[in-house]
Amino acid sequence: MYYVTSFDVTRCNQNFRLLDSSLLIRFSDATALES
Repeated sequence: MYYVTSFDVTRCNQNFRLLDSSLLIRFSDATALES
């Protein structure tokens, strides 16, 4: 299991959508990933 902190969830532009989801997860410099 992983823990992710300090990230943003925003709406995705249709032109850049890779999946059917309309949400985009943006990671910042403060994002931490721990296992």
